Amino acid sequence: MKLLASFVLVAALVHVVATVAQSELEKASGAIGKGQSVSTALATVTGTAISPLVGVCAIGIFDYYRTPKEQRGRLPVYEKPKFWIPIGVLLLLIFLKDTVGGFAPLIKKPLDAVEVLLVNKAALVLVGFPILFHEVAKVFGLDSVAQLFALITPRVLPVVYAASAADVGSTARAVGNAALATLMIAVGIVTMIVVWMVGQAFDVLALLSPFPFLDFLLKTARNGVFVALAVTTVVSREAGLIFSLAIILVSFLIARWSFRLLVFGVVFSWGLLRLLVFGSSVTPGAGDSVSAFSAGLKEIPKRTYGWLRLEGDQTLAFRYRPWLVGATRTVNLGPAATYEVGKGLFFPSIVKPNVRADMYSMVLRLSPVYRGAEEAVRTTLNLANTRDIRWSKGMKSYWKWLTEESVETPKQVA
Repeated sequence: MKLLASFVLVAALVHVVATVAQSELEKASGAIGKGQSVSTALATVTGTAISPLVGVCAIGIFDYYRTPKEQRGRLPVYEKPKFWIPIGVLLLLIFLKDTVGGFAPLIKKPLDAVEVLLVNKAALVLVGFPILFHEVAKVFGLDSVAQLFALITPRVLPVVYAASAADVGSTARAVGNAALATLMIAVGIVTMIVVWMVGQAFDVLALLSPFPFLDFLLKTARNGVFVALAVTTVVSREAGLIFSLAIILVSFLIARWSFRLLVFGVVFSWGLLRLLVFGSSVTPGAGDSVSAFSAGLKEIPKRTYGWLRLEGDQTLAFRYRPWLVGATRTVNLGPAATYEVGKGLFFPSIVKPNVRADMYSMVLRLSPVYRGAEEAVRTTLNLANTRDIRWSKGMKSYWKWLTEESVETPKQVA
């Protein structure tokens, strides 16, 4: 309910800002440069947040070729060939990685980790935010981000009693435009980050997928949303605005889930790169905490990041912060001797045996940096045993990972 209330507040703010901005700009000029409107700007920002690299490449090519040759020099840098051609080459390499690379998973997985850990974050900062600023500038009929920042920070001189009414009105409009532009940027940044987290969730799921081409389908589905939004906006700006708000609604409703998955992807990617590329792992010792993600704990959401520690009474305690900040919360898991370490293909887990000897419940997922140090983890946490869970197969196994249900211990392959 708190999350829904937060979305309603942000959605109302987005609607008010869009309505006020479009009303004021229509009064001032009657039209917005290059046929852009507030609804088009919102759709552009939303679509770019879903997939920044695809978004900047598509927008750059579209705007470049529809702009007369004599005016192309005034285009922002991301709409010029020197920017979107290298991005297009990068997208081609990613496409080859997700298709042909599926036949070499030990090479593909580190590249997937680099994409999640570095490429996606760089795309948000170097592509997403500049497009956001430029779209806000377009809404105000400005040609560059520099002019936008000049609008946000007007030189307001003191108004003395001798100032004319025209001077006072001009100052008031400047202050009003600066406040409106600042508000639009603030709301846009929050909206872009929330939608971007959902878009990156597809990449994290692709990274963790055990199937060669499921990750390609996941990314295709995400890019399909971008294409559908772009086509809808071109056909009807009103429909594009509704579609954008629908995407924003879903993004806010699942913001906690996508945030936890984003953190999981960062930790998993770094651990995987350390293990497979640098050959570096972590061997915990007596009294150390083991970083982990919740999996089957009823008290807290799945994939919450925290630290597992053996208490003095030989029970396990999981400590975490819901948003990685704030007060630490603790969940006691009971006697350590009732748990086991599961040896996974890329990362170990903490599992709890069920009544049947061949069944277990997933409790916690560990970082890949602990792969190969399962016995040290067992000793540090005083767990009962180690269990090999590396050979789980098929879609059912992947679904078990998503839902964290009880899983059957797979038969060993001779």
